[in-house]
Order: sequence, then structure tokens, then C-alpha cells
Amino acid sequence: MNQNNGFEGRYWGDMQAEMTTAPAYGTMRGGPRQSMQQGTVQDMQQGMSPEVLTQVLFLIVGALRQETDIRFYFGYLLTMAPSAEDVEVLTAIRQIVIKNLEMLRRLYIELAGANPPVVEEAPFVRPLTYCEGLATVLLRVQDAVAVYRNIFFAVRQRRHIDAMTEFLTDEIGNLGRLNYLYAKNECNV
Repeated sequence: MNQNNGFEGRYWGDMQAEMTTAPAYGTMRGGPRQSMQQGTVQDMQQGMSPEVLTQVLFLIVGALRQETDIRFYFGYLLTMAPSAEDVEVLTAIRQIVIKNLEMLRRLYIELAGANPPVVEEAPFVRPLTYCEGLATVLLRVQDAVAVYRNIFFAVRQRRHIDAMTEFLTDEIGNLGRLNYLYAKNECNV
């Protein structure tokens, strides 16, 4: 496997055969973050109709918009965090969001053969309280899970399935961390 950029795993790796079903438990090695293997757009679209590809690209652009919005929101929450532990947890989540943004961009490039369109930032509405901010970002992360699930159902190549699995598990982990902060700070929004 190509490991030229220091990432471990196989999503950006050089998978030869398209697999449409998950391997048996325990047969996968690594996670989905290696450098992309270059191929033609036709190779990357194998198994996806043009209509489905268009929908997937639309969903990825929406996910890029959501993740960009969430990233800035976390940046603001960091300024409101009441403790060092909150800062540590929010920083960890924000780093995952930044990683996922880069992976989404690469996925779009791989499927479309071009860079994604520039994502416009949504107007930022500052939360009145830290707890209100946590509640808002919890809902936004839940929305991201729904988008990732729809992309997951459409992709056919193993590396794309692996990437979507990583996105989904990252977001589920982020939801757990956010719920922890929500409970720890006795939020009642």
C-alpha cells in the first residue's frame, strides 16, 4: 500500500478491485486515510450511475458546507469554554472536523475529477451561552451524520465505503464527546 504521506489505513490507498460488500469481520487492515491513488474519473465512478454521482457530489458539497460551518462554530466555542478540559475536548473535535474536511475534498476530487466549488460560509449566529452553543453544534453534527449516511449508501468502491465509515464513526464519537460536555456543564437548553 502507498503510505507516502504518513497517514495509516486504506481509504486513500491503492485498491485495485471494487468491492460492493464488506469483508468478513477482522479482515480489514488499517483505517481510511492514505494518499489517493490517481486514476481516471471513469475508473472512480465505476458502479455509479450519472444521476447517483450527481446526487453524491451535491451531498458532498453540502457536507463541506456543514463541516466548514461546524469548524468555525467550534472555534467560537473554544473562546467560551469554561474549563481546560472543555478546551481539550473541543480542540480534539475540531481537529477531527478539519481532517474530515480534507478527506471530503479529496473524495469530491476523486469522484468528479475536479476541485469542489468554493463553499460559501453561512452567516454566523453567536450563541448567547456556552450551553446554547453546545446544543446547536450537537444538532448540526447529527445532521452531518444523516448526510454521511446518504453518501455511504450511494458509494460502491471499497475505499469510498471505508471513508464514509470513518466519517460516520468520527461523528458518532463527536456526538458522545459533545453530550459529555453538555452533561458535565449541566446544560438545560
